[in-house]
Amino acid sequence: MIRHGTKKESETRVIARELAKKLSSKRPKSTALVVGFTGELGTGKTTFIKSFIRSMGVRKKITSPTFLIVRRFNIKHGGFENIYHVDAYRIKGGRELSAVGADEIFNSPKNIVLVEWADRVKDVLPKSTIWVKFKYGKERNEREITID
Repeated sequence: MIRHGTKKESETRVIARELAKKLSSKRPKSTALVVGFTGELGTGKTTFIKSFIRSMGVRKKITSPTFLIVRRFNIKHGGFENIYHVDAYRIKGGRELSAVGADEIFNSPKNIVLVEWADRVKDVLPKSTIWVKFKYGKERNEREITID
């Protein structure tokens, strides 16, 4: 478990880029590389995910798939071909996520899958999911990011 404290968005972006660099060399053999993000609204999940995706070479505009649920980006990085951003905020459980094709996405080792609000769909996430937890610090601008 690794803990980071941040006070600025730029610090959150640096942590995201560092994690992306580290994980891009760890391509699994049989499933996607899945990272689950949890935390209250406004704690930095989307900022982190956008920076992670950007560091994988995506140059087009990156927006959260709040209403689409899943957004795919093509990448050629560390043997990966796709990075998916899943926003489970509007999902009531894993069954709904499976209905939009998530099982196929999770089963391909060519994919990196970043799941925002992952605690809502943890029943369908692989056991190998890497968890990134966000919470507010003591001051309004402070965040604690824990990578498990």
